[in-house]
Amino acid sequence: MMYQSSVFEGFTIAVAVIIGAKQINPALGLDTSLMQKHDSFVLIMKESLIHVDTAKLGSIALFVPEVIILFVLMKKLPKIPWMIIVSVATMILGFAMERNEKWDLPTLKSQYGNLKVSLIEFPRTEVLFQIEDYVHFFTVCASVSVVSMLETLISAKIAEFRAVTNLACLDERKELIGLTWAQLVTGLFGGIPPTGVFVRASVNQLNGATHKFSQ
Repeated sequence: MMYQSSVFEGFTIAVAVIIGAKQINPALGLDTSLMQKHDSFVLIMKESLIHVDTAKLGSIALFVPEVIILFVLMKKLPKIPWMIIVSVATMILGFAMERNEKWDLPTLKSQYGNLKVSLIEFPRTEVLFQIEDYVHFFTVCASVSVVSMLETLISAKIAEFRAVTNLACLDERKELIGLTWAQLVTGLFGGIPPTGVFVRASVNQLNGATHKFSQ
């Protein structure tokens, strides 16, 4: 795959904008139950602006200082995995909030309820016989496969392009073979389609994680 540097940078910026924009609702504590579902990025952002009056001061007071402190720590002490530390700290804080009704802040539990905990859940094969439009079904499956291949290869290429150390050259054949096996195994055990993700690849790259288990 041959791409110009502008493609890599454009892809990186697009990913950053989309991921950052998705944090607006939880950062402001917006009531997502009042929002309509949209596929368009612009319409999703419009919904957030329309319901900005539902923002919670507590969420903003927690989010803003946390982000500022995180960026300062990552700048001053870059060798310490602050992302992991902050993630664990916010998990503990979330559990504390559930036990104190005075803290009216949104958590995963308040947004999605009690999620079923299951390490392995085999797919229900009888669903295959209930499909009304098999052409549409296989078209969607093929689309997901193509997107996962492209995202994996582009993410790997970006990591290779931006590498500041002498990493091994990207082997596209191995990448696709690994992705194929991952798709098959996760499908058999009820998992979601996996892909190589630029964000995870960048974190590994910045922290010097080069082993295959880090991905």
